[in-house]
Amino acid sequence: MAQIHTLVSGRPLLYTFVLGIGVGASMCLGVMNFHIVRARDGFYLVQKHHAKLTQTYVDTRQFNARDWAENVDLTAAVTADDKEYLMTQELVKTPRR
Repeated sequence: MAQIHTLVSGRPLLYTFVLGIGVGASMCLGVMNFHIVRARDGFYLVQKHHAKLTQTYVDTRQFNARDWAENVDLTAAVTADDKEYLMTQELVKTPRR
C-alpha cells in the first residue's frame, strides 16, 4: 500500500505545492502589471503600460517636478489611469529647496 505524505493539517503535499505555485504566479503577474504608488493620503494601484518588474513600489511623497520628469513610465501610467491628482497633490505640497 502506497503511503501519501501529508502535512499536519492532513492535506496532501501536492495540493499545497500546486496552491503555492498558483498564488506565486498570481502575485508575480500583479507585481509585473501594476505600480504601487505611495502618496501622502495612502496607497494607489496604477496599471503599468508594459509588464516588467521595475518600479513596482514608488514612494511619491517627496516627489517634485524633476522627479516626475525623470520617471517617464510612472508619469505616463498615472496619466493614462486618470490619476493626475497624484502628481498635482505632490507638486503643490512639496516644499521648495
